[in-house]
Amino acid sequence: MQTSHRRTVNGYLLGLLVVVTLDACIHIDGSGIVLQFGRETAGTTASEILAITGGEAESTHLDRGLPELVEGDVTFLRHLVLPGMHRVTVETERGSEWWAHDTADGSWIRLVPLGGETLTVEQSGPRELWPVLTELVENWCEQGKPPSNRSGLTVEPDGTHTVWLDNPQRPIRTLE
Repeated sequence: MQTSHRRTVNGYLLGLLVVVTLDACIHIDGSGIVLQFGRETAGTTASEILAITGGEAESTHLDRGLPELVEGDVTFLRHLVLPGMHRVTVETERGSEWWAHDTADGSWIRLVPLGGETLTVEQSGPRELWPVLTELVENWCEQGKPPSNRSGLTVEPDGTHTVWLDNPQRPIRTLE
C-alpha cells in the first residue's frame, strides 16, 4: 500500500509511504503512522528572502532576544511548525539580523539586535510570526532542550500530524 500524502518541511521530507527512500524510521499500527525524519535539500534563495522581507513592517516592537532560535534542534522544530519558513542572517551596521519569510501565507519577520539581550521585532503579513517562534523556543526549553533525534511525528488516519518527544504517548504539538 502506498499513499501520495507527503509533507516537505523546509529541508525535511516526511513521506507516508510503506517503502521510504530516505533516512527514516517508520512504525505502523492501528493508531497511525509514526515517522522519524530524513533530510532533503530545498528552499528559497537568500536574494528572494531579502527581496520579500525588505519592505516596510506593519508591526514593530521591542522584545528580549531568543539566542536559542538559531540552535539546530530549534531550527528542526521550526521546520516542522513553519514548514514554509526560509531565513537568512544579514550583516548590517546594526549587527547580525535574522530575516525570514513564510511561503505558506507571505508573512515575514526581521529580528534586529539593539545590543544586550534586546531586539526590535519587525513583521508583516497576515500572521505575526514572533509569537509562534517565541512559543516554540519556550516549549523546547520547558522540555529540557531535547535534541531533535528524540522527536517523532505521528500521522493519524484523519490526517492529523502530531509531533512527540521520545514516544507517541508524549505529544508536544499538533501541526496545522
